[in-house]
Amino acid sequence: LFKRAIIQSGTVASSWALSYTPKEDAMKLADKLGIKPTDTADLVEKLSAIPTPQLVQASGEISQTK
Repeated sequence: LFKRAIIQSGTVASSWALSYTPKEDAMKLADKLGIKPTDTADLVEKLSAIPTPQLVQASGEISQTK
């Protein structure tokens, strides 16, 4: 029936996986990284330039303080 499969877990209905304040969370992340955006587009541009490991670390530090 199957030759190969990718096993994943989780669901979009997981409340822990959702952010009800995404803009606020992104601004907290920017602040943690020392980014001072002028608007949302600037925020996206500046966050996009940050290396992934640095984003993951800062994001983890923020989520631990919630």
